[in-house]
Amino acid sequence: MATLTEKPDTVDEIGQHVDLKRAGANYKGLCPFHSEKTPSFIVNPSRQRYHCFGCGADGDVIDFVQRLKSLSFKEALRYLGIEQGPLTAKRRAEIAEQKRASALMAEFRAWEGEHHRELCTLYRCLQTAKRNCKTPEDMERLAKWYHLESEWVRRLDILEGRDDEEKYELYAEYRRDDASHLAAEVKR
Repeated sequence: MATLTEKPDTVDEIGQHVDLKRAGANYKGLCPFHSEKTPSFIVNPSRQRYHCFGCGADGDVIDFVQRLKSLSFKEALRYLGIEQGPLTAKRRAEIAEQKRASALMAEFRAWEGEHHRELCTLYRCLQTAKRNCKTPEDMERLAKWYHLESEWVRRLDILEGRDDEEKYELYAEYRRDDASHLAAEVKR
């Protein structure tokens, strides 16, 4: 029987939603409750609590889930798999599926941000290289990159748009490409 004392590990649960990095005895990341560029969100594994020095958000894993997902206390308990009484096999499967879906969404959002940064960097570098071309030889060296520019712009438009469905399709395309490159490497 699960009780309130059997809460999931705070670092594990929050780490599914926030990119946490070890900082001494604690973990540090960007606060999911407000916009910031410098991490001020701390998770203390020994106390099983979090605190944001930017916005003042503070609490345990239940408080975190309530605030992040806009859930009631009881809904947060269900989300975390903390329930009064024995859990049925069906409910355990539902909880496992919710956690898997949450982990996949966190992975997707991390990829989305990283891929956007990479594409912006590539695009800016190509634009700078184009401006710095002085000779036909310079242009020739860049020719192999020109055909990629329209694809980078297409992907940036998708990532900067509001249509999550297009973003999911791009992510699936990326994962297929990644898997095919990996398979090619293994065959070598």
